[in-house]
Amino acid sequence: MEKKKNVYCIKCSKLNSSNDQINEIVCAYCQSHLDVSIHYSNRLDAYLGYLAI
Repeated sequence: MEKKKNVYCIKCSKLNSSNDQINEIVCAYCQSHLDVSIHYSNRLDAYLGYLAI
């Protein structure tokens, strides 16, 4: 069974849903390429997605 996690885009401040095994996603709102961090925010209930370089 595929596990989902929330990823917070630091560019547009929107939440994205991602497969638990994926380390890089494209934001569904601003199309930025995000590296999914291991840092989890309890306040946002999401992992932080940093802009990929």
